[in-house]
Amino acid sequence: MKRSAALALAALALSTAGAAAQTSPYYDAWRDAELELGARYIYGQPSYKAKVKDFDGTPISRLGFTGIDSHSGEIFGRINHKRLDIFLRGSFGFGGYFGGKLRDDDFAPGLGTISSTNSKLSNTFVTDVTVDIGWTPVVLPGTGLRFGPFAGFLYRNDVFTARGVTCNPDDVGGALCGAPGTQPVAPSTKVIKNDVRWTLPRVGLEASMPITEDIGVRVEGSYLIPGLEGFRNEDSHYLRQSELGPVPNFVDTSTRASGFTLQGVIDYRIGERTSIGIGARRIVLDSGTAKAVAGAGLPADQQSPARAGGVFQTTQGFLQLKVSY
Repeated sequence: MKRSAALALAALALSTAGAAAQTSPYYDAWRDAELELGARYIYGQPSYKAKVKDFDGTPISRLGFTGIDSHSGEIFGRINHKRLDIFLRGSFGFGGYFGGKLRDDDFAPGLGTISSTNSKLSNTFVTDVTVDIGWTPVVLPGTGLRFGPFAGFLYRNDVFTARGVTCNPDDVGGALCGAPGTQPVAPSTKVIKNDVRWTLPRVGLEASMPITEDIGVRVEGSYLIPGLEGFRNEDSHYLRQSELGPVPNFVDTSTRASGFTLQGVIDYRIGERTSIGIGARRIVLDSGTAKAVAGAGLPADQQSPARAGGVFQTTQGFLQLKVSY
């Protein structure tokens, strides 16, 4: 008898809890939310350029990373609230750079190019993180077009490692490096590493619209806002540590970093909740004038009498798989 009473009370409690959950305002709010999870394969051809000048504007050095192929994977998630038209999304990507070279040109007033070298890139990789919140109401009900703003941040870490040195023609007859084609440093020797980090808030606009019952398109663009320490470059010269101190020998930072991103994707639904897509992405980042601060092993108040500016840009295409819940 006691056992039967206990079972009856337990059943009543569960029934009451279930009814309360269904009438709870928290339950009603989340009932209108849709979760999207997905993954992307991304291919790109990035390039990175940097110029270093004296305070009077005289060029000192120019670096160029070119001929690179990038392959990376990205996971992403998005919560859409159907009634409030707001969304929260995030992504994390990681990949590697393959091939490519670093061209390093050094200049001196009145002499022109005093050294020009090429080095092969190896052990290079990229990490991407984005987080955004936005509002995209239906603006044309007859077409299903949604359009609205979003805000968030972008974090990107690019690591370029160069090995070996091959001399190029210069304006001083190879006095510093050697004749063109000379390899004063073995191809396997690590010479330079640039660890570049971008951390930038952003604001943008997003639009999406169904084309057919199974096909939809989504495009977005964002402006990356300067003001914070949005750019940081740890510059390591492995063969000059006796002169410059332990690596990283120099650290460049900038509060003037800015840029923009563009992205478009076409989705094709292959199931009730599953879709595949193809898209393209463009990212341009500019450090502005970056200040070279003290490097490792140097006095804390010592600064390099130079200013540096860097530009990173990449065009990427991607394939994606997405599941909705």
